[in-house]
Amino acid sequence: MIYPKHNFFAESVYNIYLNHLLRKNFSRFLLTNDFPVISEEKGLIITPNHFSWWDGFFIHYLMTKFSKRKAYLMMLEEQLVKYPFFKYLGVFSVNPASLSSVKESLAFAEKISSDPANYLVLYPQGDIQPNKCEDVSLKNGLKFLSGKITAEIMIVSFNISYGNMKKPDVLCRFGDIMSSDFVSGNYDNYKNKFISNMNIPENEIIKEKAFNIFDK
Repeated sequence: MIYPKHNFFAESVYNIYLNHLLRKNFSRFLLTNDFPVISEEKGLIITPNHFSWWDGFFIHYLMTKFSKRKAYLMMLEEQLVKYPFFKYLGVFSVNPASLSSVKESLAFAEKISSDPANYLVLYPQGDIQPNKCEDVSLKNGLKFLSGKITAEIMIVSFNISYGNMKKPDVLCRFGDIMSSDFVSGNYDNYKNKFISNMNIPENEIIKEKAFNIFDK
């Protein structure tokens, strides 16, 4: 397993790069509802949809605007070996082909997601799936992890929407916040809420009422 090594200088440089990258490629970054109230006394697992190459950039940028918690994200080991810089941003590895690696990664995820100073990003889908996919499938990693911790689970969805401007918008919508106990015992209910939140309305009226965090 490759462990994260948070580095303030690396994160500062990356945040400048990310701000430039998103503003260069998107007109607006729109929140279609309010950022939820999060308990300061519990750990936090954020569960975004996984529909594009941009996904990791979106959630990192969003959380830099609303949270001072330390970020962690699980990545396939082969990808982290290819892009080792990400370990300085809180990324750690998992190798699904190795049972010992999976156990080690889940044990580390359990440790960091129980700490209120952190948040862990976990993609329940595991693989990229289109937002309009008729059969959305979720892996069981979140169900397993939520049964071993005391934390809040936050649903958030992103979409890329083309409209009246040259560049597309990023749309973001928050779903329910649930306790880890609830998710562990009601995973089908969590799955239904996760899938429902993926269907973000794209009409221009909603966009005009949304909050553009490029202005934050």
